[in-house]
Amino acid sequence: MVNGQGDFFSGANGQRLLFFKIDLLSQKIIKMREAVNEAKASLASQQSRSFAVDIH
Repeated sequence: MVNGQGDFFSGANGQRLLFFKIDLLSQKIIKMREAVNEAKASLASQQSRSFAVDIH
């Protein structure tokens, strides 16, 4: 293991692991964005309902 294979990110395995971690991170970010968008949409619909109630 002295010939560089002991290094965590050396070789194909390390690169694969690194890409896997980046992929997981991007999936988390996408899910967070979706959750934020859903929260904004529900908030907007609640606000429009309350405005409609205020008008009547």
